[in-house]
Amino acid sequence: MLSKNLIEDAWIIMISVEDMPESENCAACLRDNERNKANLWCYDCLEALCEPCGKVHRKFSTPHKVNDIQKISMMDRTVSKLCNRHAGQELKAFCDSHDKVLCQMCISENHSKCKNVQSIENASEERKDGPALKGLQERLKQLNIHAKDVVIKISNRSEQLQQQKTLILNEILKIRELVNGKLDQIEKGVLCRFSQQNHKISEIETKLKTLQSDLDSNIETADHLNYSTNQTHFFLMLQHLRTIQDDKENGIAKTNQELESIQLNMIPANFARKLTNLISSLEETGYTDHSLLNEKQLHVHGKISTEFISATKIQTLTPTKGFIFGACCFTEDNRIVLTESKWDSKYKLSIFDIKSGKTGRVSISLPEEPNQLCSFEKSRVLVTCKNKLPIVVIDVQSITTDRKYIRPCIESLVGKDTSQNSECSFIFGRGFQVWVCIQCCIKGKDSAYICSINFDGEILKSIPLKTDISDMCINFRCDSFICTHKDRKEISEVSVTGENTVYYKNGDVRNNCRIASDASGGIYVGEPITNTLYKLRFGERNTVLTEKDGIASVSHVNFNNRTNELVLTSNGGECVYVYHVQN
Repeated sequence: MLSKNLIEDAWIIMISVEDMPESENCAACLRDNERNKANLWCYDCLEALCEPCGKVHRKFSTPHKVNDIQKISMMDRTVSKLCNRHAGQELKAFCDSHDKVLCQMCISENHSKCKNVQSIENASEERKDGPALKGLQERLKQLNIHAKDVVIKISNRSEQLQQQKTLILNEILKIRELVNGKLDQIEKGVLCRFSQQNHKISEIETKLKTLQSDLDSNIETADHLNYSTNQTHFFLMLQHLRTIQDDKENGIAKTNQELESIQLNMIPANFARKLTNLISSLEETGYTDHSLLNEKQLHVHGKISTEFISATKIQTLTPTKGFIFGACCFTEDNRIVLTESKWDSKYKLSIFDIKSGKTGRVSISLPEEPNQLCSFEKSRVLVTCKNKLPIVVIDVQSITTDRKYIRPCIESLVGKDTSQNSECSFIFGRGFQVWVCIQCCIKGKDSAYICSINFDGEILKSIPLKTDISDMCINFRCDSFICTHKDRKEISEVSVTGENTVYYKNGDVRNNCRIASDASGGIYVGEPITNTLYKLRFGERNTVLTEKDGIASVSHVNFNNRTNELVLTSNGGECVYVYHVQN
């Protein structure tokens, strides 16, 4: 049985070989800014050489071993003579006790007491005629055989999966036909039964109208009976009316019982419970299309819930004296990044560490007035600036380095007709993707796009947007963006395919709402007019925070999916509140 490590090592080797270039330039010439095709390989320097440079290497006082590069395997060329632990140190020794190649520093640090340390040359001589090479060759052959077996198994497993898929789909088809057939039968029965019972109700209604007319006549007759009439006639009329009344009362009672019995009752009483249990047993199977879920449940007039979602304040942050807070986001190590601005055109980025209840601040100066920001990868923060196109890239773990910039190539987007007042506003980092909202003026007309860009500023994808966007966030459950608007009392959604739909609409939605999203598909919406923050999910609106909690004039909102923490800029930037949300 071959070890897992051996298989992984062989796989890494195969990948390395595939990645090697077919042809390359002479390494020595490149150091002199010349490009000449390499046709030789120097074993001593481990680099490719052209013919003239190869001759020089052969003429060294200790001649280097130079060979035709076509005769050198890619495996030979991947071997390094340098230690991967100590930069610039050559590997010169081998420890037989630990089975490791060593540089001089390795020997000094960890192998000074090892008795079986020898030079690589001596170790090589011992292994040329020993079993090591033959053993490795045999292992490689076995690995090759094993790899071929795995390839065959992969093909077999693919065929098995295909067969399983066909069987399951056929079974689903049969179940669907059975269920649909039974439901069609029930539906026809319900319609037939409804027609029969409805006809019976009409007959009862006719009988009751006749009975009511008779009762009116009998009431009138009873009102005219008195003792002044013939005694015999009076008594006979009284008895006759009593008999009629008894019949009518019995008739009303029977009619009432008949009405109570008129029901469809075509589906068993426990059917819904059994069906619910059946569906629950299938919860872990199948695929949920959240885009369809959103479209069916969210793109409707919203339902307001009176329930509150619990949010506990865990921190209040205050800006530097004379500054006010702006946009906010979380880093991957759960720190909070905030922009700060001052009236005398001074701007900075502040990173707060609120772990263990202690607040530590690190500030970084910004060249322009910040607009929006987002975290990207492990330690970067991307900042857009007002009325500026370049995006500032800041490494928050190495704050002393020079600022880097991403300059979106909007010429590829709108041509050369763009005016100078183009700017990047909303920005989002998702995985290795950067999405930025670019607002510009084309031939005197304002335009907006949400664009996917790379670090060279190349626009990979662009989607037209409305120009009245007030705030924007990315929908983590779908490939889409959620937008609030300056002059529309609704929340819209734009997919990456450019489809624009209504995400939420209700009469109480105000203009200029601030939003953030979480990984569950929920959207946090802050209304600056009512000073209320609520959560939208599946068409239902739940209140999270109100003015009683101290929030006022919320200008920015962000949510941390790793810790369920919500940060919002309040009171015109005079403070920032951090909450832990219990969904």
